[in-house]
Amino acid sequence: MFRDRLFRAYCRFARRGSQRRRRYTERGRFVQTGMVVCGALGIDTDLNLIYQLFALLACLLLGTRLTLWLHPPSVSLRRELPKYVTAGQAFDYRIHVTNSGQRVEADLQLVDNPVVQLPSRQQFEQQTEPGEETRNAYDRWIGYHRFMWLLRLKTGITLATASVPTLAIGNTSAVTVRGEPLRRGLVQLDSMSVLYPDPFALYSGQVHFPQPAQLLVLPKRYAVNPRFAFPGSQRPQPGGTAASQATGDSDEFVSLRDYRQGDGLRRIHWPSSARRGKPVIKEFQSEHFARQALVLDSTLPASVLFEEAIAVAASLLLGRPTSGAGADPMDLLFLSNTTELISDAGGSATIQQLTALANLHSSPLAFTVLAQATLRHASLMSGCVLVLGSWGADQQALVAGLRARQVAVLALILSPNSQTLADLPADCRQLPLGQVSEVLGSL
Repeated sequence: MFRDRLFRAYCRFARRGSQRRRRYTERGRFVQTGMVVCGALGIDTDLNLIYQLFALLACLLLGTRLTLWLHPPSVSLRRELPKYVTAGQAFDYRIHVTNSGQRVEADLQLVDNPVVQLPSRQQFEQQTEPGEETRNAYDRWIGYHRFMWLLRLKTGITLATASVPTLAIGNTSAVTVRGEPLRRGLVQLDSMSVLYPDPFALYSGQVHFPQPAQLLVLPKRYAVNPRFAFPGSQRPQPGGTAASQATGDSDEFVSLRDYRQGDGLRRIHWPSSARRGKPVIKEFQSEHFARQALVLDSTLPASVLFEEAIAVAASLLLGRPTSGAGADPMDLLFLSNTTELISDAGGSATIQQLTALANLHSSPLAFTVLAQATLRHASLMSGCVLVLGSWGADQQALVAGLRARQVAVLALILSPNSQTLADLPADCRQLPLGQVSEVLGSL
């Protein structure tokens, strides 16, 4: 019961607290604290005269607060967001501030406001803050630090307050704002606020500019060994990279030959036919290419393990060549509510694959559904990289099935730090949590 009341109080504080804290400057907090102290010490007006100082400070705070209504800034804002950013990597973007009023504006500050996403009661009870075990028993019991961590994680981004340079009448200034995405997925931005001080810089007034927007945050990524080669790169498949992108014939021209019964008219080489006086046919040779597949086990429950699996998949997608030699097609296979297959030829759909990973949630389907889809797709594979969250009978059967179909396999198995997987085959690697970066860098 008490924790329920605490949770509701935390939610009310989260909705209103940030805007209230912005209203007070450091100087204003100092004066306000002095007023409270003077009020407490000056209760007995016959004993001392401190109550007069209390009255002076109270009038000062009230008067400066009222002045904020007299000169709000007249400005307009325009936000320039990047197309996408990466979780865990700070980025900069610009907001253009234009002075549309009739006076010079100075000492303004700019705040971009994300939509505050409150955690659910179930998340508050079940999810634990990283390092929470090191906190004292009281902090763990009231759960304030856990709630604030969940609040930041659900909101998805932290945005720093930026200072606006002095704006002359009609001038525009591009203000750089620093942001840091905390999770993958879509981050919603609600509005922008301009803060302006009173004459004594005790309070800050706020002018809000509703400008909803959203920002795509791609999964965090690790550096992959640049010498890492996907398995099966030397096993060609008929069709060619161009064939996978074209609707008509994309085979390579080889030679000319005489017409045979049944040859299509599209294959006739008309200039040579005119010179010889009889139909001449163009002969083609099918191009060959190596086709890779990246299979992600998205049946894991939403947890640190699930997030690390997505990060590994994103790292491998961007760690491969996207042009020139070695830029073979890469298929991404995973489960959502159904089986999802996103093909990429030469890096043209990598962003589409990363976007799918950014918005991916844990699938309610069984791993066997993913295994069956992978085996059906095996005839098109030269090699397959599996990103798994466990090493059970179903996972081992999938690896054995791919080997039986002559598909080169590399299985990357994520596991908790305390778990050691013994007797792993040579084409399987364990990725303990906390050591994922080191293992990927040494592949």
